[in-house]
Amino acid sequence: MYKASVIVPTYKPRAYLYECLDSIFAQTFPACDLELIIVLNGCCEPYRGELVRYIEKNAPVKENVRLIQTDAPGVSNARNMALDIACGEYVLFVDDDDIISPEYVRGMVNSSSEDTVVAARLRLFDDVTGEEFHTNLTNAYDIARDEIRNRPLTLFSGRRLLSAVGGKSLPMQLIGENRFKTNLSLGEDSVFITQLTKNIKHIVLAPEDAVYSVRKREDSASRAKLSARKQIGMAVSLAWIYFCMYLTDIKNNDFKFYASRIAASLLKAFIKRYRTV
Repeated sequence: MYKASVIVPTYKPRAYLYECLDSIFAQTFPACDLELIIVLNGCCEPYRGELVRYIEKNAPVKENVRLIQTDAPGVSNARNMALDIACGEYVLFVDDDDIISPEYVRGMVNSSSEDTVVAARLRLFDDVTGEEFHTNLTNAYDIARDEIRNRPLTLFSGRRLLSAVGGKSLPMQLIGENRFKTNLSLGEDSVFITQLTKNIKHIVLAPEDAVYSVRKREDSASRAKLSARKQIGMAVSLAWIYFCMYLTDIKNNDFKFYASRIAASLLKAFIKRYRTV
């Protein structure tokens, strides 16, 4: 059993994947306690061979790196495959074009417990210029930091932190048999975390040196421009999913939290361009 499992799904990886992996291998957290699962989805060679050679050359503990390949496309399917074999006490999802700071895993794990979600500071940087931008999730961290000076975060007050799995530590015990919905092209992160909320007792912030850096790429799925029809359909679909989830266990589900999820989903039907970050 490892202390943490880092899960990285990737599709036809480019140079940025190796920057991501470099940042994982550069962690100050003990390499012997860290499992890395890379899921190569929807493609095989030459990518698998390149990854094998990179791991052999760079991994601090090669035995702790697991590379699996599937012909089935989709990030949700890849994450689910990794969850099925993960042996870590805590799970940290990292997208293949993102970068984590050297203190990231240490800060996340040291702040974790079996009923707690830990959120890291996020930063958004331009893939070409390196320019840094403020993002909604950066703002969410700052708002939450001010909030916890007065009282612990609740599901409702910490809801902005629970819309993406990147930059989070999630206890495997909390995840249990829950998995990502593979029929969603956007919003799957938020739906996945919402499945866990009945058992989340605490939402805490990682130390400020535990930083998750999101790469701003115009060709990424999260920045794809949607047609108005598709955007409205997706928004209504997400709202319906949350409504049905709430009805499955009204007694234990947090009404204010679910109401905010439904309202935020419907609001996405009217914004000019959908963004997940």
